[in-house]
Amino acid sequence: MKLVQNNEVKEIKNGFVKNSNKILGKLKKVGSFKKNKYHTGKIEGEDLPKSLQDKLNVPLVFIGVFLGSIVFLAITYLLNFLKALLVAIGQSESGLLGVEFDPKFSLAYLKPLGDTKQYFMCAVVAVIGVAYLIYGKLNHESEKNLVYGQKGDSRLSTIKEIKRDYHEIPEKTEVYDGIGGVPISHYQDKYYIDRDTVNTVVLGASRSGKGETFVVPLLDNLSRAKIQSNMVVNDPKGELFSASKETLEKRGYRVLVLNIDDPLESMSFNPLQLVIDSWANKDYHEASKRANTLTSMLFASGMGTDNEFFYKSAKSAVNAIILTIVEHCFNNDCIEKITMYNVAQMLNELGSLFYTDPKTGKEKNALDEYFNTLPQGNQAKIQYGSTSFAGDKAKGSILSTASQGIEMFTSDLFGKLTSKMSIDLKEIGFPKSIQFKVNTNLVGKRISISFLRKENDVIRLIKKYRVKVKALGLCVLNFNEYLQDGDMLDIRYEEEKSRAWYRIEFPKKQANSHDTSLVTKKFKSGKNYSDLEISTLRLKYTDQPTAVFMVIPDYDPSNHVLASIFISQLYTELASNCKQTPDKKCFRRVHFLLDEFGNMPAIDNMDGIMTVCLGRNMLFDLVIQSYSQLETRYDKAFKTIKENCQNHILIMSNDEETIEEISKKCGHKTTINRSASSKHLDTDSSVTSSAEQERVITVERASQLIEGEQIILRNLHRQDTKRNKIRPFPIFNTKETNMPYRYQFLAEDFDTQRDINEIDIACEHINLSLQDNQIPYARFIKDLKTRLEYSIINNIPISEEDYQDYLNLSGSQQTINEEELLKLVNTEVKSQDMEGQVLSEQEMKINIYLKESQKEAIELVKVINGRLADENSADMVIKTINSQILDTPFIQSLINDSIAIHNVQESKDQIMILEQQLANAYELAVFKTKNSILKNKIIKLKNAMTKLAKAI
Repeated sequence: MKLVQNNEVKEIKNGFVKNSNKILGKLKKVGSFKKNKYHTGKIEGEDLPKSLQDKLNVPLVFIGVFLGSIVFLAITYLLNFLKALLVAIGQSESGLLGVEFDPKFSLAYLKPLGDTKQYFMCAVVAVIGVAYLIYGKLNHESEKNLVYGQKGDSRLSTIKEIKRDYHEIPEKTEVYDGIGGVPISHYQDKYYIDRDTVNTVVLGASRSGKGETFVVPLLDNLSRAKIQSNMVVNDPKGELFSASKETLEKRGYRVLVLNIDDPLESMSFNPLQLVIDSWANKDYHEASKRANTLTSMLFASGMGTDNEFFYKSAKSAVNAIILTIVEHCFNNDCIEKITMYNVAQMLNELGSLFYTDPKTGKEKNALDEYFNTLPQGNQAKIQYGSTSFAGDKAKGSILSTASQGIEMFTSDLFGKLTSKMSIDLKEIGFPKSIQFKVNTNLVGKRISISFLRKENDVIRLIKKYRVKVKALGLCVLNFNEYLQDGDMLDIRYEEEKSRAWYRIEFPKKQANSHDTSLVTKKFKSGKNYSDLEISTLRLKYTDQPTAVFMVIPDYDPSNHVLASIFISQLYTELASNCKQTPDKKCFRRVHFLLDEFGNMPAIDNMDGIMTVCLGRNMLFDLVIQSYSQLETRYDKAFKTIKENCQNHILIMSNDEETIEEISKKCGHKTTINRSASSKHLDTDSSVTSSAEQERVITVERASQLIEGEQIILRNLHRQDTKRNKIRPFPIFNTKETNMPYRYQFLAEDFDTQRDINEIDIACEHINLSLQDNQIPYARFIKDLKTRLEYSIINNIPISEEDYQDYLNLSGSQQTINEEELLKLVNTEVKSQDMEGQVLSEQEMKINIYLKESQKEAIELVKVINGRLADENSADMVIKTINSQILDTPFIQSLINDSIAIHNVQESKDQIMILEQQLANAYELAVFKTKNSILKNKIIKLKNAMTKLAKAI
């Protein structure tokens, strides 16, 4: 019996424990929902605004109890006082006058009245009642209950929060750990920078201090970081380059300049280089696509207009010519002749060449006939199709539009600049790479690439990669390992036990050379391995960061598109290489610091670029005057570009919409509005309090920023430096955080007073002969007689085959002078520069600038002679120009083409005087006439004379 009872007890006990565990488990689950392990700590501003009316205000409770107690004690004292007074009166024998009573304060009057228990019950009730009344009154009128953020709870970030949220660096000179970033704030000789991969838009009107407070400090801090970033800088005036070059080079940078203002003081940039690279890899589809990207930018101005058909057709026609020249030059082993200068020349030469077909008697165009004879499916023929199908009138408009679109490349200066390539664009994001070709039977297979180092007679592996062989046997590897002279490169295909073994050598670099190629010396494959056939091995390596400045003249926008093309092609090249790396991003961060971005020609697919660039470690810092300027340039894409900027920095703007948007996005706060009302001669007045909405920064304040003040929106900066979550309140740099100007603390390292004309810039293309680098356009003329006549006129060699074909024509068709033909058979064309003379670099510059000055002088004369009769305002200016400039012996000799190089060198003083006279004439024109064409021609001649004087 006891045993049964014990078992029952055990069962009851076990059941109780089991049920208890279930209940506890459920409670734990409930508790786990309440607490989010991924969200720790209290975040300032996290809670939504809500009224505190229903929440007990503990301090007010204590105040109410305290005041209630005072009131009750005062009543007790008064009642005891009156009681004692009445007793004294009752005991007096002589009435009120004989009352003996001491009215002084006495604690005895605070003793309880009547029964102590009842007294204390009354005391509690009284205190609670008074406390309730006081609490209700004070709590109702409390600011916390009236204003609790219901109409906006935004505010400005505090200095403490800025120091918490951003990395602190020294304001100048010192090298610091980590990577640089956008300057967000400045406090007590320290900058606080945003190191995140973010795009930034800076809003500042002209002369607002954009360069002084943002651009130069950004250049400085990026170059001082231990992890230095590469930079591509748009430099409208050349001031940033001249101010930065010396300092950046001291800090280890390789500094290049794409000088559109003075192409003979510039690096070389061939816009067709990406097309060449794709064609070299036999990726013809990619080559066609890259040619189309280039021409899209050249003809972007006509898209979306009434003439869009002509611009589209012109773009396709230029694509066709590009592909034709590329194919011709690869087939004839003259890749160096693939240039936009030759594209423009071919268009102008063959597009304007008409002849009569001897068979039909119809007039034909040489360019049309060439593309008509290409085989079906040829990509160039397809591109030219819209032009070929057009009528004669439309075709003329198409070719004319095409010629205008690439007119800049017909200039000798830009023809030279765009005929060479100073730097492999890939190096700006991937400074270390290897490329080679293997046998095509390995396509789709994987080969290993290893870097090794011999230390103390032991070969140590640095890094091993496995790379998939692409089409045509191409292998490309971007790597980021540190190599040194004597390291080894081992390329293997393990399945067939074949390998190629190399020693890596670092060659001595020449001054101003941008070639980063390393020398590879091949060893024997060794035992157990056959030789792996490798061709066109290129190993490029540099640890130097790179800064490229694009100097663009603000007075002549006709060639600005070249800078936009450079940026577009650079991004395209880097993005395509990102696909070939495990992290899908550039090894070295690239900052595109684009000052006056709103004045640059639109960059193709800029909205798409801004959407994905950050994941590829490419950051855009866009410096514009206002949002409306960006909208004007990019139209529908403007919104996407703006939305993909994580930092918005307002320095100063005159645009009302921009100011309104910044002010509005800073948010609103809730404030108390008190209004008083009273009647005439009434001593009482009523005060009404209400919650009002107010902007954190008003439109008026945002439009009247003091020098150095900045408003910063940073909506995506939602973590502090320790990765804790934060609410990104806007930042207002003012007073203690006012941003300093460059001249106040960086003048020694970045002196904007330095003159770019005093800097010697290496130029690879200065001695290039465009004549020698031309392709024989006669080869593209299909009609034999027309081809021969063209060759005679242009002194182009004639093939033996063409000469024999001509002799086989009937006698009536042989109308060309045979002696002239014989002179050109199997001859070589000599350089036409200065009658075959070999010119020094200085003489070459003088010759080029002399031609430019001659051209501008003739243009100025044309403008003066063709001015309108009623332009009386220009009379004084023209009279001055004629007497002081155009009538001078030097200018007359220049216009008449009767001046030689040695005469120019002897006329340096005259040229400098003319340069000053032109500057004076321009100033006079600014005040005296509204003729912008005249003013433009004066300044162009003045700039040409300045370059000529400098060359001398």
